[in-house]
Amino acid sequence: MQQMKRVSKAMTVTAAAAALAGGCTTTPESSGPKASTPSITITGLATPESVLHDVARDVYHVSNINGAPTAKDNNGFISKVSPTGEVLALKFIGGGQDGVTLHAPKGMGLVGDRLIVADIDVIRSFDATTGALLDELPVDGATFLNDVATSGNTVVISDTGMNHDGAAFSPSGTDALYVLDVSSNALNKIVQGGEVLPRANGVAIVDDSIFVAYFGAPRIDRFDLKGAALGQWTLPAGGLDGLVSDGAGGFYVSSWESQSIYAVSATGGAKVIKEGLAAPADIGLDAGRKVLLVPRFMDNIVEVHSLP
Repeated sequence: MQQMKRVSKAMTVTAAAAALAGGCTTTPESSGPKASTPSITITGLATPESVLHDVARDVYHVSNINGAPTAKDNNGFISKVSPTGEVLALKFIGGGQDGVTLHAPKGMGLVGDRLIVADIDVIRSFDATTGALLDELPVDGATFLNDVATSGNTVVISDTGMNHDGAAFSPSGTDALYVLDVSSNALNKIVQGGEVLPRANGVAIVDDSIFVAYFGAPRIDRFDLKGAALGQWTLPAGGLDGLVSDGAGGFYVSSWESQSIYAVSATGGAKVIKEGLAAPADIGLDAGRKVLLVPRFMDNIVEVHSLP
């Protein structure tokens, strides 16, 4: 991590961010690079945004927005899928069932047996085995809680700072990073502002550092747990969404702009390892099977891709 360049105040707004501000659109897959071939395709989903491998139970949790990403329609749900691609429970957790409220679930994380879900302006926790609601924590002022990362009892949540009127996105000005201590239920906003966090999206925690990928800039930033900036890497394209550690100091990150998955080394070098993937959202990693879990936001599928 020592070779990350120091943070600059200059912020680059990518074509992806400009497209997002005027509406969520993607280039048709046929006009992009040749599509990578998945080993498994999971169908029957509804705007899948995030996939998380639950190692303890050896299942994949898939968050389904099932509509507009900021609509409080209580029809979002989380599916439970086997590593072979079998949908074990389409609505393992569902808005409007069993007393659960779930509007537009996005990022997820695990703290022990607790499944933590970002849902617009509320952080919801469920029993990862039964799906039962455990608690809910409203986040005052949030508009687009997005990704979740966990380490021990520490949870990091991004707010991408967007409104959606049913047809297009617009900046809401709430761009932020939050840190939640699950043991005390204390929530702190550690970084805020669209100039510093241009549509903060994917987050990861590695060695007491927070890493953030941006939908509105082609870069990954590093912060400490109190929000102090430590450095940044520049990537070939923006529209960044999912960010997961590779376990060796680097990351895998998805890009809507380039329709690809990058492997980013511990020194910041990036290379395309999967391409031709329109709208690759919040990717997951099954490290034991050496596969990436790629939710295809616009196509209502999740693809499982072998790592090179």
